[in-house]
Amino acid sequence: MKKLVASRTLKKTAWNASLIEGDVAAELARIKQQPGGNIVKYGITSLDRTLLAAGLVDEYQIWVIPKVVGEAKRAFEDVDNDLVRLKLFDTHRFKNGVMVLTYVPQ
Repeated sequence: MKKLVASRTLKKTAWNASLIEGDVAAELARIKQQPGGNIVKYGITSLDRTLLAAGLVDEYQIWVIPKVVGEAKRAFEDVDNDLVRLKLFDTHRFKNGVMVLTYVPQ
């Protein structure tokens, strides 16, 4: 699977990765129009602010794994509240108790 890396500081990438520099939203919009399947991003970071503002997010799959891990960062902590307007689209529960919540931007 090809990997895309968006970075403001990185100058080169390792094996099987392409660096996205400059206007990340414009480059991802261009890539998204090409054939070849979905673009998957792991985690919720400040990059989501850019992706949501540009209308590039089709859905979020949030996995709820019932495990105590201590303190963690809150989902969408780095994203402006006015950009996070999501609607629950689907749920899936695994036999082990893990839930996958699929949200789409409104």
